[in-house]
Amino acid sequence: MEKFLYFAVSATDSATYPSSAFRGVEVTTDQKLQLYFASMIDTHQDASADEYDKIILSCGTDEKAAIKAIVDAISATGSMKEAFVTIADSVNSVFVAGVTACDSTAYTA
Repeated sequence: MEKFLYFAVSATDSATYPSSAFRGVEVTTDQKLQLYFASMIDTHQDASADEYDKIILSCGTDEKAAIKAIVDAISATGSMKEAFVTIADSVNSVFVAGVTACDSTAYTA
């Protein structure tokens, strides 16, 4: 069963991606992670273009631990195998370990 990853910046800015759309994570500055996903709204005709949506998260000082918690949440099995996985919900203050906020979403258009 595929998992769906939920992110919320605010009550009017949230996104859910299938785990298969996850492309990777980059540490950009201290305590910031950029998660990349295959574009949710792909309007480009150029199939060779690398176009990704981006979610920016704040995390604690151990960026590697936050990345591990995200990967663990995506790959969890057994009693933790929920299909809907909240990674960062700033509205309800629900985060995987090490993540402290969902800062922004940016969609490829």
